[in-house]
Amino acid sequence: MIFLYQLMRQARVGALIKLFYCGVTAVANAKVTVDLMPIEVAENRQGYIDGQGGMVVAPQFEVAAHFTEDSGLAGVYQNGKWGFINMQGRLVVKPKFDFANSSSNGRAAFMNKDKGKWGYIDILGGVVIAPQFDWAKDFSPAGLAEVQQGKKWGYIDKQGLMVIPPKFDFTEKFSNDGFAPVLSNGLWGLIDSQGNVVLDYQYFYLSAENQGLFAVRSRNNGKWGFIDRKGTMVIPEKFDNLSGFVDGLIGVQVGDKWGVMNAKGVMIVAPRFDGLVFLENGLVAYRQNDKWGLMNRPGEVLVAPKFDHVQGYDTGDFVRFRLNGKDGYTDAKGKIIAVASTSECGAPVLRDGTGKVTWPSDLGAACKAARIQNAARQRKEENHLQSDSAKIDNFRRGLKVESETNCGPVLDTKGNLIKIYYPVQGYGNEHWIKRGQLLPPGSGCRFVNGNYDPSF
Repeated sequence: MIFLYQLMRQARVGALIKLFYCGVTAVANAKVTVDLMPIEVAENRQGYIDGQGGMVVAPQFEVAAHFTEDSGLAGVYQNGKWGFINMQGRLVVKPKFDFANSSSNGRAAFMNKDKGKWGYIDILGGVVIAPQFDWAKDFSPAGLAEVQQGKKWGYIDKQGLMVIPPKFDFTEKFSNDGFAPVLSNGLWGLIDSQGNVVLDYQYFYLSAENQGLFAVRSRNNGKWGFIDRKGTMVIPEKFDNLSGFVDGLIGVQVGDKWGVMNAKGVMIVAPRFDGLVFLENGLVAYRQNDKWGLMNRPGEVLVAPKFDHVQGYDTGDFVRFRLNGKDGYTDAKGKIIAVASTSECGAPVLRDGTGKVTWPSDLGAACKAARIQNAARQRKEENHLQSDSAKIDNFRRGLKVESETNCGPVLDTKGNLIKIYYPVQGYGNEHWIKRGQLLPPGSGCRFVNGNYDPSF
């Protein structure tokens, strides 16, 4: 559901823009300093905290995406629509899109269901490329974006001009140096920014470029290795899987265990983990016994496995985690700076690593609001149950010959007994059932030893 940061990788370069809008300034070719991080305090209530764990933008969104460095904006999902806010929490683009990606190079892909096509907006929400694509991805640092028309993929520039016609089965983004892997007729090759094939279609899979290398998967044994731009095998195809490529280090799977290797193929951390995720702050998340811990790049364990999930992308010097269903952040040393929790009165709160409540500032008012909301929720549930019960009662009173039930059509009625047609092997096709036990069609029907089971 969350297109902004689950489907697309975010560009980490400056946009050629200068924006003075609601306190946000983005200077040409410069990154915006992003020090806010999204956090979920309760279901459908997300806001933003700073590096000290303080709440800066109050939880008011159903989904809050990360801020991007090229625009200083973040996508937010509210009342079924996506919009964008600045780092002061002000809406720069009001929620009006059914789907939207993060801003990259001053453009963000969007789609509304009534049109069914993707286009692009600028950072003020103005449509700059009209909806016309069946799918659209982010712009790469090379200034090109992958778009789908029909069943084929091609590339457009920031003005929406089709630079490389849609003729590929799938595509990856262009690297800074202007190369992109593309899929055609079941095999991957490499093209340049003019669409010229520089590596012929011959690979089972070819990843996007990272530090001059491309991950490839063998057509023969399904193993992974690395080639350079000339197609020379730099690291042999001998790994069962790969994960990440950060600062010259790669996560590699050998058998069912993961380790860390450098770009020369030298193993830095021997394979001994159940999973690995490279984070952007010099850390590596590792999984053991279905829990995640943290270690540094040389493999020194900093935090023993205790988290249900971890995420380090776009969180600066911090690691986002899930623990017992709650959202939170640690610093690079594993110290918890903020974790969502529930107070004794049932109000959602933030706590620091010592358990102290840091938000909201007025816990009494939050508890009062929680009691009101819980009472309203309970009344709504009771009304819903009463409504369902009334509908079933009306259904049962209205049963007559040819009515449909959960067990089939009605053949006859005798007061509170209803004869229905429902073949039961060894017990015939017609059965008398009490009126008060039948349900509307689609509710399910079961017989046990020839007797109707109303509990099913």
